[in-house]
Amino acid sequence: MGRLLAIAIVALLLAGCAHAISKNLREEALSVPFQTVKENVDEYKGSLFIWGGFIADARPSAEGTTLEIVQNPLDRYGAPENTDVSHGRFLARVNKTLDPLIYKRERLVTVAGDLVGKQEEMQGGRTFTLPVLQVKELKLWKTEEYTYPYTGYYYWPDWYYWPSPFYGPFYGPPYPGGPFYPYPLR
Repeated sequence: MGRLLAIAIVALLLAGCAHAISKNLREEALSVPFQTVKENVDEYKGSLFIWGGFIADARPSAEGTTLEIVQNPLDRYGAPENTDVSHGRFLARVNKTLDPLIYKRERLVTVAGDLVGKQEEMQGGRTFTLPVLQVKELKLWKTEEYTYPYTGYYYWPDWYYWPSPFYGPFYGPPYPGGPFYPYPLR
């Protein structure tokens, strides 16, 4: 019974550490740096790549959806690693219509797809050349809200610690408004 429980726990832990993209696509994908591919799009045309980052724009159309993605390096699980580092943008074309309220700005994604060419984009009065991937697999990462863990301690607010002749030089009453609150001074 103990051995079965241990195997189940290990299986659950390993399932939580799965890569974002399937194994067959990972084995087929080229591991060329994004900057190199961006500078030589014609040389790598038709090759499979796995890139990720955060969504800058989602454009639905009759043919599907085009995601404009700000590229970020990926960690060992295929998740965008550091949103402060980017080597440019790329376009990811998906054959189905994606809801722009779900695939919205700043959501993290990882895509695996074939490089089909490049496209000129006008941004801020400048023209940029963006590589275009035809998506085979797409992973939208969940948004995680950071919450403070409950430590079991209650921290008094800053106004609690104020000098007072009634409570000593560093401690005040546990309420706002001074030592006579809610009674007015006479």
